[in-house]
Amino acid sequence: MKFLEFWQLKHKPFEFTKDSQFFYESKGHGEALARLFYLIEDKNMNIGLLTGEIGCGKTMTWTFLVNQINRDEYKIAVLDFSSFTFEDILKEVIAQISKSKLNPDKEYSKYELTKRFREIVIEEIAKEDKHLTIILDEAQQVSDGCLDELKNLTNIASENNNYMTIILVGQPELREKLKKLPQIYQRISLMYHLNCLEPDEVDEYIKHRLKIAGKSQINVFTKEAVNIIMKSSDCIPRNINKICKLAFDRAFALGVKVIDEDMITTIVHDFHKQDI
Repeated sequence: MKFLEFWQLKHKPFEFTKDSQFFYESKGHGEALARLFYLIEDKNMNIGLLTGEIGCGKTMTWTFLVNQINRDEYKIAVLDFSSFTFEDILKEVIAQISKSKLNPDKEYSKYELTKRFREIVIEEIAKEDKHLTIILDEAQQVSDGCLDELKNLTNIASENNNYMTIILVGQPELREKLKKLPQIYQRISLMYHLNCLEPDEVDEYIKHRLKIAGKSQINVFTKEAVNIIMKSSDCIPRNINKICKLAFDRAFALGVKVIDEDMITTIVHDFHKQDI
């Protein structure tokens, strides 16, 4: 019997992907999402900042956001990681938003790229009554100089309207980095720090993922098993997924359909033993 058939699932529930159908609107994630929507829909806030610890769900949150945005009203450019030069970021943004592509065989100067970007914003966004949103994930990797150049892009605006919103997403050190760059920090109109789940949200998080994966009977983990997952994962979604994925695989191999505290304890002990 195959894994999905054994568990009566349509999808694997604890994969390390950013599949936004699995987005769980915890108190913190719901607040982050609401603030990002407000930032984008206002259209005049220039730059937003979303930070959070590793594995807390920043990428899942902005991915869900992007999938909810009305593409008739907005153009979206997303960089999953941002350790590029300003010129490379501009090239990627242009490639994602423009009808006319850059010549791949030509070397463009910063001036040429910036000029082309401005033309696209005016002709393909402003004149079509749209708004551009640029999301840069892992933005703690962006150099200070590049951040300053990105900030300057928000100057492309009319007297009454801004044409773009930039969202910087990254680890906590990104906020500290930006504090040392006041010319950028002062342009940030909205900030939010995403924390891990609340302890009482862990059980609901697990059941939510099981439900989305297609399982009708979602009480797979005993209460004691969930308590160990909560404590061992520090309530961090990525850690919860890691433990639950291994538990599901182990239970499948053993032909067991209820995951108890002994199985979770064994998995957690192995984590520490292997220093995973």
